[in-house]
Amino acid sequence: MTNRTNNELIKFDFPDKAIEFDFVEYPVDFKPGEIIFPAYDELKDKIDALQEKFKDWTVTPESLSSSKEQVKNLKALRDSINDSRINITNQIKEPAENFKKQIDSLIEVIDDSRNNIRSQLKSYSDKEKQDKHAQHIKFIKKACEAAEIDPKAIEYDKKWDNKSTRNPQFEAAVSQQIDLLQQNKKIRESNQKIISQTAEDLKLDPTKYFDDLDREQPLDEILEAMKGERHYLDHLNENIEQEKIEQPKLIKKCGKAIDPETGEVKDNLYTIQLTLPDITQTQLKQLSDFLAAKEIKFEAKRIN
Repeated sequence: MTNRTNNELIKFDFPDKAIEFDFVEYPVDFKPGEIIFPAYDELKDKIDALQEKFKDWTVTPESLSSSKEQVKNLKALRDSINDSRINITNQIKEPAENFKKQIDSLIEVIDDSRNNIRSQLKSYSDKEKQDKHAQHIKFIKKACEAAEIDPKAIEYDKKWDNKSTRNPQFEAAVSQQIDLLQQNKKIRESNQKIISQTAEDLKLDPTKYFDDLDREQPLDEILEAMKGERHYLDHLNENIEQEKIEQPKLIKKCGKAIDPETGEVKDNLYTIQLTLPDITQTQLKQLSDFLAAKEIKFEAKRIN
């Protein structure tokens, strides 16, 4: 719809070829908003005169009553002018609001027809999106199998299923992820070999450290932890051997630990049951070695 000035007619322009509709021109006669206020300057002069009169007005105990009266009169004058403005502008707005309601009612009817068709088209659009997604999944699976990568490692972007995303864009994005996963896989395999060799040299079980690697713990921290474990075990073994030398062989009799040389009762004997939840195979072996070195009999039963 094109705006005009003065009293010219404006017309609704419709596309030449669209739907079966009588696309004739429907004129609308209107006058641009215009307000003629010839007495404005005269009224402004009077208001300016009032301002000049009250510019130096001073409220004193003697003028208190008249001051209140002047405030009331000035408010009445203000309200009268403002009410006139509201009355006139409302009259101007009314035709525009009525015209808007007419156009809105026409648009509502058109939208009903449009939405009816769009709602039916959506099922076809959804089907196209599902088919596109299925094709993408096939491509990812095939590409990952060729690269020896788990397809589940690919982070699927929902935007790939949009009509605006072309196949070359999608395939390039997947290939980029696969390349990165392959690089990470090579790095992981290399780190695993280093951990395995280090575990062999230090005579340790590497299982726990493989788990640390899966949790993305840095390799240098893992190697330091392995050295720390070896140092701890060596120190533990030294203490055990020293205790074997220093501690006399005790005999167990009648619930007592007795020094065979002196017959002195060194300690009482106890039977206890100890539950160790969430213990690893490596930790269990370390505990077993420690108890065996201390000549402590024990039974290990797996609960779950």
